Amino acid sequence: MLAASLKPTNLMHERFFHKNKSGNIKRNHDFIPGTKVSLRNEFGVVLDKTVDNNLFGLIRWDTDKENDVEDWRGLFGSFLQAGGQVIDQDYKFRFIDDNGNLKQASS
Repeated sequence: MLAASLKPTNLMHERFFHKNKSGNIKRNHDFIPGTKVSLRNEFGVVLDKTVDNNLFGLIRWDTDKENDVEDWRGLFGSFLQAGGQVIDQDYKFRFIDDNGNLKQASS
C-alpha cells in the first residue's frame, strides 16, 4: 500500500494514482489509454483499444513498422516487473503520434 505522502514522479505519471474515499493515494493496477511508456529502451503509447475482455494494454511501439503493437492486456504488474515505466507524457515520438498512428512522411 502506498503512503499518503507518496507523490507521482515523471516515471510514475499521476494517471496511475488516485485518491480513495479516505484521501489516501493508491496506484491504479491497469493500463490507461494514451499513457506513454517505455520498456527495454523502446518507447510507446497505450492504445485506446480493447478486444473481447475490455482490458487496455495494447502498446504501439515507436518504430517505423506499419503495425508494431504488443499485447500487455491484464499484465500491468508484469509490465512493471519487466522494467516497464510510465514516462514523461510530453515525450515526443519519432515515428508515431500520441495516439499511436504512424506519422506521415514529410515531403
